[in-house]
This record gives sequence, structure tokens and C-alpha cells, in this order.
Amino acid sequence: MLKGSSDKTVTVEGNIVRGPETRRAYAEAALVKLAFPGEVKTDVPTVATYTDFDPEPTWILTLPNADQAMLVKQLLDGKG
Repeated sequence: MLKGSSDKTVTVEGNIVRGPETRRAYAEAALVKLAFPGEVKTDVPTVATYTDFDPEPTWILTLPNADQAMLVKQLLDGKG
């Protein structure tokens, strides 16, 4: 089940990191701090999957491997 726009969770699926727009600047800073290649891009939500609210814009970051994605998430979660 998709969570509402109040959700501030950053998720990792393999080498892909996603999060809410409110945490985009943190993702960009983590990318710079770790000196990883990539660019934080806007991820357009699939509106058909939402039924009771307007989805918050999200960002997506695709990295070369899953280990890098986990390091970015750890930084965003305050564990890095």
C-alpha cells in the first residue's frame, strides 16, 4: 500500500533510492559528500495508484550499485 504525502521515508530498491521532495536537498548533499556519480531527478508518481489524496512529488536517484544506494540511505537516515 502506498503511503500518504506525510510520509518522509526514503526507500531503496537495489541501486535505486527514492524519497519525498522535502528530503531532496539531503539526497543531493549525500551524493556530493560521498562523491558518487548521478543526479537526483524528479520521479513522476503514477496518479492512478493514488485514490484519496494528492501525492507528494518524489525524487529518484539511480546509482551504479546497491551498496552505494544503501550508503546514501544511511546518510539520509542519520546513520552515516
